[in-house]
Parts: sequence; structure tokens; C-alpha cells
Amino acid sequence: MLQFLSAANSRFLADVQRTQQRQTIAEAQISSGLKVRVASDDPDHVDVLLSTRAELLNARQIKSNLDAYKTEVDTAETTLQGAVKSLERIRTLGAQGLSDASASNQRPTLAKEVEGVFSGLVSASRASVQGRYLFSGDTDQAPPYTVDLTQINGVAPYAGSLTSGRLAENQNGIRFSIAKTADVIFDSQGPGESVFAAANGLRAALAANDTAAIQKFLSDVETASTYLNDQLAFYGSSQSRIATAIDDSSRLQLSLTQQISEIQDADLPSSILELNQSKLALDAAFQAHSALPRKSLFEYLFG
Repeated sequence: MLQFLSAANSRFLADVQRTQQRQTIAEAQISSGLKVRVASDDPDHVDVLLSTRAELLNARQIKSNLDAYKTEVDTAETTLQGAVKSLERIRTLGAQGLSDASASNQRPTLAKEVEGVFSGLVSASRASVQGRYLFSGDTDQAPPYTVDLTQINGVAPYAGSLTSGRLAENQNGIRFSIAKTADVIFDSQGPGESVFAAANGLRAALAANDTAAIQKFLSDVETASTYLNDQLAFYGSSQSRIATAIDDSSRLQLSLTQQISEIQDADLPSSILELNQSKLALDAAFQAHSALPRKSLFEYLFG
């Protein structure tokens, strides 16, 4: 009976196929840099890989949100720093109006200067980032205040919302407030706490050359200044919380990326070594096989 493949030849071909498969896998890992490209490459770790990738995507989204919030909070904090300085300038101008008897002649001029600084305070309440007014609360497409010196507090009625749903979220799912509304910051209803009312009242008192009113509103400006510094501290605290959350997110992303890399990335030195070894094994196998004695056709037929 004619036998096309002996047992030895079958084993040889099976060994060659296994070695060629190793070579193919090594070449694919070297070219792609991955040892896991499809689920069948490592079924035992696919679920872990997919869940870790999903967690990484979520971490990146949270980090992106935090970066946007950081810009907003940094802008708000810088704005309020400027507002604190403006209010201090108004206090200094008011104090000049009480410095001596001859100051009464300068009060109208001082009132005009206070008016200019007051307009800057109103502009501060209108700070914006990427088209949204930071202090308008949830109605962030409209500026919260405009100057109206006919009003006691020197501004038109508040045009923003009374609430701000601006909440940042860290990697642990904890949310925290990062914004206040302009009516709370600049026009608090607490005694003497309204920045606008104190500043505009002092302006009006200087313009009216009213010493008693100047003294009264100077006191209010000092109270409002303390209050405004408290609002500034809120944004300083928000900056710290956001910075911590960003650092935590960055560390988590690094950890998740390393976990994914350990599962899916190829060990290139090992892959190169495997490729070279498989090539050498194939060459050696073919050379050894070609050196084996061969039967003639006569021997196959009649041996």
C-alpha cells in the first residue's frame, strides 16, 4: 500500500506549523506593538481589559471637565482679587474726603473717581469664559448687572438666576460647588455687606458733600471689603479642590494606562527573540529533514 506521509513526516509538518504560527504571532506583535489585538488573543483577560479601558475613558472625561472648571475658577478668583483692590481704592478715596476741612472742595472730584472705580466693579461682576457669564448662575448667557446710578446700589436689578448648579466632580464621584452668583458676591443683603451699595453710597455721599454719610458708607465699605474677601476665599478653596482632583485624576489615568499596557502591550525584546528563534528552528528543521535518507519509487512500490 502506498503511504504518502509517514508518522515521522506528519510530526515534522505539525512541528513546522506550530513554529510558523509562533513566527506569525511574533511578527504581528512586533509590527503592532500589541500582544492582545482581538479577544481570542487572550480570552482570560478580555473582561479586565475592557473594563479598565472604560474606566480610563471615564477618568479622561472627568479630567477634561476639571480642566474646564479650573479655567472658570481661576478667572473668577483673579476677577475677585481685582474687585478687592478696587474696593480698597474706593475706601482710600473716601478716606481722603474726610482727611481735613479743605477736603470738602475735592469731594466732587473724588466722587467722580469713585464712580469710575465703581463701574469697574460692575464690569467685574460680568466676567465671562467662553461665552458664559461666571457669576450669572444657571442663566449664564446674560450679564448679571449693569450700571444704574439712580438705584441705591448703583445697578439695575440682578438679571441672573438665584442658583448656580456648577458642580465639579472628582474621581471618587464626590461633587462640590465651584461657583457663586453675583447677587451673593456683590450685592449681599447682609448689613453693610453689599459691595455695590457701599461703594455707590460713598460715591453719592462724596458728591453731596455729606460728611456724616461719608463716614457711614466708609464703614460699610470696610464691612463689604471683609465680606468680599470671604467670597474670594471661597474661590481660592475651589481652586485647591480642583487642583487636588486634577492630580488624583492624572495619577489614576497613569495607573490605568499601565494596567492596560501590562495586558495588551507586547514585550518587544521577547517578541524579537521569539521571531529569531522560530526562524532558526524552521531553518534547522528543514535542513535536518532534507538530510534524512529517501526511499526510491521502487522501494515505495516493492519495499
